[in-house]
Amino acid sequence: MGKVNLLPALLPLLASIARFVISYLYSLVLTTTHFTHSSISMCMLPFLPLPR
Repeated sequence: MGKVNLLPALLPLLASIARFVISYLYSLVLTTTHFTHSSISMCMLPFLPLPR
């Protein structure tokens, strides 16, 4: 009986958590796509002068 009364109270909390996670992932994707080129170039820069 307690779970039935607890579920409607948890729904707004789960909705806010899901909204926060979605916004966080969206900003994370935007940040990674914005800095992907510079990160790759900075990571590959020390390996470029190595002789093969």
